[in-house]
Amino acid sequence: METTFQTSNPATEQAEWVEVCPLDDLSEGTGTCARLGAQQVAVFRLPGGEVRAVQNTCPHKGTPVLHQGIVGDKSGEPKITCPLHKRAYSLEDGRNLSDEGGKLRTFAVRVEDGRVWLKGAAR
Repeated sequence: METTFQTSNPATEQAEWVEVCPLDDLSEGTGTCARLGAQQVAVFRLPGGEVRAVQNTCPHKGTPVLHQGIVGDKSGEPKITCPLHKRAYSLEDGRNLSDEGGKLRTFAVRVEDGRVWLKGAAR
């Protein structure tokens, strides 16, 4: 069975799907860091089982810590809050929910046969 949680953006249309981990390795409400080529990607399993993925580097200071961020929601929209800088970002489209500027790159995610796959391309 395959479930795709997030649509890809135009920059990733030609990219390949890459297996990153078993779904059971992700605890609900937490994140982990995965590699997609040379990129670090923060992968989160949301309460209810959906999976989202964004760049691991906080755009505010360039620190690769988002996989350790606080998972929550804002008006029903899933978000991640940087553990160092307390800026919140949408896990749907990567936009900054705290202030103007700084957007996260998002990655298409699918779960197939209990495995998490990401789609991404070098930019």
